[in-house]
Amino acid sequence: MKVLLVTRIVEYIDPMAIQLLSALARRIGHSTFLTILAQDDLESDLQRIQPDVVAFSTLTGEHRYHLQAAEIVKKTTPDALTVMGGPHCTFFPEVVENPSVDAVGIGECDDAWPALLKAYSAHGRKGIHTVSNIVTKENWFGGLRDGGPEARKAHMRGRTTFLDGLPFLDRELVYRKTHLGEFPMRSFMSSRGCPYECTYCFEPKFNVLYRGKGPIFNRYSVQRVCEELKELVARWPTQFIKFYDDLFFVKKGRDPWIEEFAEVYPREVGLPFFILTRCNILTEETLRLLVGAGLHSLTMSIEAGNDYIRSHVIKRHMTREEILYAFGLCRKYGVVTFANSILGIPVRPEIMAAQGKTPTDYDVECLDINIDAGVTFAEFGTAYPYPGCELTE
Repeated sequence: MKVLLVTRIVEYIDPMAIQLLSALARRIGHSTFLTILAQDDLESDLQRIQPDVVAFSTLTGEHRYHLQAAEIVKKTTPDALTVMGGPHCTFFPEVVENPSVDAVGIGECDDAWPALLKAYSAHGRKGIHTVSNIVTKENWFGGLRDGGPEARKAHMRGRTTFLDGLPFLDRELVYRKTHLGEFPMRSFMSSRGCPYECTYCFEPKFNVLYRGKGPIFNRYSVQRVCEELKELVARWPTQFIKFYDDLFFVKKGRDPWIEEFAEVYPREVGLPFFILTRCNILTEETLRLLVGAGLHSLTMSIEAGNDYIRSHVIKRHMTREEILYAFGLCRKYGVVTFANSILGIPVRPEIMAAQGKTPTDYDVECLDINIDAGVTFAEFGTAYPYPGCELTE
């Protein structure tokens, strides 16, 4: 079959979800194509390719662009199966009620996506309703909608725990038609999952959804990481690796995976790299190992300068002392640091009154802690109430 993958825009981070979907489809014999809405004419692509399946991976907020694109698909190639997945669909599977959406993928779809393609290729639309993690109008109105979260959870497979079994990302799909082919920074995720409770993030709800269906944090083996990166470096001009894991490691203290990575990565790949971590789990020993392996820069989000907001409103669970210590370590070892912080976090009026503070005072505290920590590059966003997150509620 011909599978058209649609994404809104390609900037400077690899669209890894699209690249994985393409690799999974190609592994079982299907042809894949890419439309980037910000630069391509979707209608022309549809007329030229005549796809059997059109798939979207979407976040909340950008889903409206993909729904508009799905309407174009139905008008131009009405027989094509439209499939939408990604975080938005996981938490809002009712998007399948949209007349332009035939099927929705919820949760991790590493197994469900190929299973859907196989079922559709063999049996058409009537064959896809029983595929785990795939919501169709038939099974949605036939029980998943009224059965609520428990029915949807029962319809989901367990988490993907053996990441080494996944194919290498299909970067060529993106690189051959975008600037990323020549852009020297490559993105990669060596793991999945985050066990922390930040109230502005979807991960805590995702962990509840998958409770009892496998461990929260799963990794590729070090050797598998290096094998894919070696092939990437051999094929495409590459100067820097950006590990885009939610967290490159999740616990404080000795980590055999990090120890192996610090030994193998410099020998097999040998490029400077970036990671994301947390102030309250970074130790000097871990930082020393990573710097020896080529660590150039990292992000440790601060989010709030006020202790009450950080601990009780957004549940970051780290102290001011831990923040200052971690950034101090990075200065000691010459590691460039990035810090995300959130302005405009809501605080109850009675708490503000008890602390004798105004909303602006909290934002100034946020600036001050970045200055005190000696952050190399501080970025300040504003609180956004994503539907379903605890902060929004």
